[in-house]
Amino acid sequence: QSSKCLQSYEFAALCLSSDGSYAVVEQRNKINRGDILEILSPNSYNHSTIKAEHILDIEDNPLECADKVQQIIKIPCSEPLQKNDILRKRIQS
Repeated sequence: QSSKCLQSYEFAALCLSSDGSYAVVEQRNKINRGDILEILSPNSYNHSTIKAEHILDIEDNPLECADKVQQIIKIPCSEPLQKNDILRKRIQS
């Protein structure tokens, strides 16, 4: 038995801006195309999720994953995200 804390989620990205169809985020942990991301926001009390169906770099080139340190990416998002909203993803066990 271990006293180590077991995490079930990890910090995936920080929202920089959103236009209603795409969110521009700063990636903090690897995001793969198809990942389900949960939105944590002080402006919303329901924990909505979005699916990273497409990942684009800042020049609109498609990516399979975002795995570079603090990479700026765009993901489709119809939710009204605000600056500094957090996206997290469930850790696969």
